[in-house]
Formats: sequence, structure tokens, C-alpha cells
Amino acid sequence: MILEVIVNISNSDVDKTFDYIGDDVPIGSRVVVEFGKKRLIGFVIGKKDKSEFQDLKKAQYLDSPISPEQLGLMNFMR
Repeated sequence: MILEVIVNISNSDVDKTFDYIGDDVPIGSRVVVEFGKKRLIGFVIGKKDKSEFQDLKKAQYLDSPISPEQLGLMNFMR
């Protein structure tokens, strides 16, 4: 399963989703991802079967998803 993950970085150049391999977790789940040389917390905002990228890194599931309202607010604030 390919997870579309958004990470909390205040830079307009990275205001997009990033593809990671992961388990079939609910939308809104918090995950830990490798981002460059760092490990960051991100949120799953979508899922898909295929990615245009190869050699994807694995997202590690952290905990339960945020509510649909919180997810909507997060997308609005992007």
C-alpha cells in the first residue's frame, strides 16, 4: 500500500504530499517517516495502489487517526 503523507515543515517548496510504503492504516493516522537525514512525524492524507516513484521508504505507524474535522482543518491551513 502506498501512503500519501504530509510532513510538518514550514517551507513552501515542500507543501505537498510524499509517497511512502506502509500498512493499510486509516486516513489521518500519525506516522514516522525518513525525510532526508531526519525522522519526522507526518499524517496520512491519502492512499493509492501505485506511485510514480521507486525505492520508497517505509512509514512507521504511530497512533490512531485524527478526526475528519482536524484533517480538514490541516488541509485548509496548507
